[in-house]
Amino acid sequence: MGAGKIFLLDSGSGQVRKLNSPLLLEAFVSQAEFHEIQKAVAGEAKPIGSKRLRDRYGTTLDGALCATRPFDLYLYAYAATLNTYHARAIRAKTKDIVGRKWRIAGEGPESDRKKIEAFFNDAFGEQTFDEGMGNVWTDYEGLGNGYLEVVPDSKGVPAALTHIPATEFWIRLDGLGFVQQKNGEYSHFRRWGIAEDALAGLKPNDPLLAEGVTSVMHFSRYFPWSPY
Repeated sequence: MGAGKIFLLDSGSGQVRKLNSPLLLEAFVSQAEFHEIQKAVAGEAKPIGSKRLRDRYGTTLDGALCATRPFDLYLYAYAATLNTYHARAIRAKTKDIVGRKWRIAGEGPESDRKKIEAFFNDAFGEQTFDEGMGNVWTDYEGLGNGYLEVVPDSKGVPAALTHIPATEFWIRLDGLGFVQQKNGEYSHFRRWGIAEDALAGLKPNDPLLAEGVTSVMHFSRYFPWSPY
């Protein structure tokens, strides 16, 4: 890669090709999506609503339709290992956001304030609150997505918090939850704050309706390459 020039090594022929705009686009999206873009430019494709387009390019994981990823998140995360300056920037921003001292603000009884402080101090188990949220925010700064699981007690009140690596998460296209994929196994989570009424239209065998499903807070940064 040079100033203003991008080249691609063809693994089949061994030749190096200079990328112009269409080829660069082709390198980052699937063949099917690229074909649709080419057709649209040529005026052959009929207009498709944004929701229908997202549904068309979804990925089914353990029975749930999820948004396709614009690139390999594991490879994207590896960039912080290869680039020292990138890694330092992620650490600096993470420390600046969640590594500072915190306190419970607002009015209310002192007893309630102490209960809330005790919850946050113990929420991540053996990790401190700064360490737990630091993991979430490292994902956010490095991958544009951070996930925080909220574990309730028997009464449904939040009892613990858990960081889940963003590399393992997929977003459901219906916006109701997420799917964690790791080593061929899956876990399902509801989106934090989702109303029970929103789940009424799901099929009876939908994983989000299973007993014991917890909720996840999603911290996201908009990325124009993502079809979702």
